[in-house]
Amino acid sequence: MIRPRRLLFMLLLAGFSTVLLACHSQNAPAPRDGRYPLSGEVISVDRSNQQVTMKHGDIPGLMKAMTMTYPLKDDSVLRRLAPGDHLQADLVVQNGVAHLESVVIQNK
Repeated sequence: MIRPRRLLFMLLLAGFSTVLLACHSQNAPAPRDGRYPLSGEVISVDRSNQQVTMKHGDIPGLMKAMTMTYPLKDDSVLRRLAPGDHLQADLVVQNGVAHLESVVIQNK
């Protein structure tokens, strides 16, 4: 006969293992490399770090609509961007790292 303490330990161990497996299976897969069309509104511009925070719509095949910060290395575009601007760009993903290219400011 199994002692109550041993039974309790085995049940807790089984429950803990189940929780760990469930958490591990919910990890999001790395984004696929490629170019994705992106359009949205500029929320903020961080010129010193070459980043733009945007509120954008769904990016089919990549992510749902959200607000997110993206690197933007084109200084000529960064100088002209301001919060409230609307833009279209290519979101380029390479080795799991994303940045913006081919930016077109829609309202200037």
